[in-house]
Amino acid sequence: EQAIFSTKAHVFHIDPQTKRSWIPASSQAINVSFFYDSARNLYRIISVEGTKVLKVFAFLFFFISGYIVTYIT
Repeated sequence: EQAIFSTKAHVFHIDPQTKRSWIPASSQAINVSFFYDSARNLYRIISVEGTKVLKVFAFLFFFISGYIVTYIT
């Protein structure tokens, strides 16, 4: 499966205690790739930083799970 788009991005997650603050998931911009799974009709976002993998199966789940990606322009 080939990525449809790749970029470097800052990744954040919601603070589990306050549910209001964003906490950086990494100290710097990391590689993020977007994949489309036509069999399941959904997008996946995969990011790897060292041995840490962030794998999300759909944009909807991506935001519900408490992660957000901001792109570097």
